Order: sequence, then C-alpha cells, then structure tokens
Amino acid sequence: MRKIILLLTVSALSYITTSAQSTFTSSLAAKAKGDANIYGVVECDGKPVEGVAVSDGYKIVLTDRKGQYCFHSEKRNGNVFISIPGGYEALRNGNDVVPQFWAELSSDIEEIERHDFALKAVDNDRHVIVALADIHIANHHNDLPSFRDVFVPKLNKELEPYRNAGIPVYSFCLGDSTHELYWYDYLYDIGDFRNTLAEIKYPTPLFNTLGNHDHDGATPCDENTDFNSAAKYRKAFGPTYYSVNIGKAHFYYQHKAVSDRKSGNSLMDGARIAVQNIRNKGVRQEIRQFTDGRCRKAPCESHSYRTSVISSSSFETLPSSALDGWTMEGYFCIDGTHPLHVKDYQ
Repeated sequence: MRKIILLLTVSALSYITTSAQSTFTSSLAAKAKGDANIYGVVECDGKPVEGVAVSDGYKIVLTDRKGQYCFHSEKRNGNVFISIPGGYEALRNGNDVVPQFWAELSSDIEEIERHDFALKAVDNDRHVIVALADIHIANHHNDLPSFRDVFVPKLNKELEPYRNAGIPVYSFCLGDSTHELYWYDYLYDIGDFRNTLAEIKYPTPLFNTLGNHDHDGATPCDENTDFNSAAKYRKAFGPTYYSVNIGKAHFYYQHKAVSDRKSGNSLMDGARIAVQNIRNKGVRQEIRQFTDGRCRKAPCESHSYRTSVISSSSFETLPSSALDGWTMEGYFCIDGTHPLHVKDYQ
C-alpha cells in the first residue's frame, strides 16, 4: 500500500454556470405508487440496477428489480439522491466534476416528481482518494490563479502514474471550500467554487462536504438559521449528508458544524459564529443506516477524514485538515498552506 502526503498551497479562479443535479431521463418505465410524490429509475446502460439506496435525507428506500423507487417526501431538504453502489460511478455533465447522484426537488409537496439516475460500470475495487480541505477560496490574494496554475498542475502530475495504471481517482473535499466572511466582499461564494472546478477542468470526480465557512453569513437569525444558511450549498452541491460506495469501501459524509448566528452580531458574521464539533446525533443515526453490513466504514466529516478498522484486511488513517491532523502527520501549518493527502486503496 502506498501512501503519499503532500503539502501544497491551495487557493482559487473564475466562473461559468454548471448544473449539479441529475438531468438524466431514463427510457425505462416507472410509476409512483400509493401516496408517493417522488419516483424514478436507476439504470446502467439502459438496464435497471437493483438495490440502490435512494433518499431525501430523511427516508431511505431501495430500488427494486426493475430499478424503480418511489416514496412520499416532505421535500424539506429540496433534493433526492442515491448512494452510488460499488463498481459504479454516477455520470457527470461535461467538465462538471460533481457526479450527478442527486436531483433538485422543485415542485410543491402535493406534486409528483420523477427523477432518474444513470450509472456506468467501473472496476474501482482499487482506487485512489485525494483528500483536501479548508482551501478557503475567496477570490482574494491571487488565490484563484494559484489554484488553477499551481495546485492543479501539481495534482495532475501526482496522479499521472495512477491514470497510466488505469486506477480510478476520486477527490473528497472536506469542508470550507470557500470563506463566507468574504462572500459579499469579493463576490465569490460556494456556487462560484463549483463553477471554478468546472472551468479549470479539475482532474477527478469530487464529493464535497459542508464546512462551517460554507454557510451563508447573511442569513437572518432564527431557529432555522443552520438549515437556511446552507441553502446556497444545497443548490450547488446537493445534500449536506449522504454516502457513496467506492469499490468495497463505504464512505459517508456529514456536516458536523452548526451555524448559530447570535442576535447583535453583524449580518456578515452569521455563519462565522459556528459552534464547532457539535454533532447532530439524529443525522449520524440516519446516515449510519447506509453503513450496515459494509466491510469498511469511512466517515467524511467537515475538516476530517478517517477510516475505521473493521477487519484484518482494513486499515485506519486520519488525514485530517485540522491542526491536530497536521501535527499527527508530522506537519505544522505556519504559512497558510493546507495539506493534500493522496492515498492508494488496494
């Protein structure tokens, strides 16, 4: 097993319009049953895929032998998504790096919506994970050109041996892709980061995690501040907690920082006043439903990534972007750079 740890300066670029959600329409038949207001098909090359988990963030159902799913949703999160099964990848649209594993729910709760998902078969039992976090792109201090002209070429060079060997590579961005304190000063928010990834042709599929600095700091203070301040994130990247299977490994992503804007603070400081390390036990319990019976469970939380030792064939690593992660790996961040971890899973 080969482990490569790099220390690179990560910064950011400019923008085009991308669409995160699945816009695929299957030719396979599907219908809503009972009181279901969401339904659809999961397919691969025109054939149904059975046993795929589909969720709205509250309910989880599995596709049947015809690849169909349906259920009733309150549509609170505004999206429906699949847990990509091992041996598959979700399709992507052009240069868009985000796999189309989710779709936006755009109709009222009374209306029935159909959302289909397309997969392609991939041998990804052996794969490479690029873990990066806290890049805080803000369209400031030359960070966009640095991301495009320094970081991405270095990453491409690092990944070249894996590409030549035909080993699939995936990126996990573990939170704080942007910095909400500067969203309105430098006109660059989480949606712009999504566009940047497409414009610079970021080299791998990317799964993102919501960090405390990816909340909208201009969100008014009330009991729904945490949820409402993540609206722009959900529009750009979809669900704030979800899971994906890559080969025989099962990864789940969760948001663990709660935005708690206090009255009396300036409007732009809303999400900056985040209560760190507050874990939503309800979310953790729901997301763990995806992991039951899996050989490997790998939580991908805001700012951290780790794998749990489940058996003698599994391993444990903590390439965290938090300061303790830097020191654990023998690095100490003194110049504003952030560690990039590349790990070859065999």
